[in-house]
Amino acid sequence: PLTGQSVADSLEAYMHSSEQLETKLVLNADTQQAAGLMLQQMPLEGGKGAGPTHDPDAWSRLCALAHTLQTDEHLNIGTDELAKRLFWEEEPGVLAERQAHFECTCSREKVGAMLVTLGKEELEDALKENPTVEVQCDFCNANYAFNAEDCAGLFEDTQTRPSNTLH
Repeated sequence: PLTGQSVADSLEAYMHSSEQLETKLVLNADTQQAAGLMLQQMPLEGGKGAGPTHDPDAWSRLCALAHTLQTDEHLNIGTDELAKRLFWEEEPGVLAERQAHFECTCSREKVGAMLVTLGKEELEDALKENPTVEVQCDFCNANYAFNAEDCAGLFEDTQTRPSNTLH
């Protein structure tokens, strides 16, 4: 649902409920361009390697700094410089060196493995309603279609391959 007073408020609420991660968004635009800054509080456990020591005040401090961002500077200053200006006391060099990029890891094999988890009977029921079972990736918008022969092949493959190879 749309909540709050702005698009950023609604997106923050969505991220909190779906990802279970605290998220702060600052969105700015003029008639020619738009820019966004997203901060996301990462979990203390579950990452790779030893992370920095826990700073209980860091999240509120970073959010306060992000809210000082003015529209003009957000739209006209590059990512690296913006990170240095906003978070100069927070060692922003590590963040500024890493540019965000889109990377979807979906594949036909992964979708097939997911369909196997539904079970043969459920897939056969779905195929009675439509000639193909279609799955669309919510991240990259790729569409994967499996006809009756494809679906039957998914279950033949699982009988010949060890169960620990399914992902």
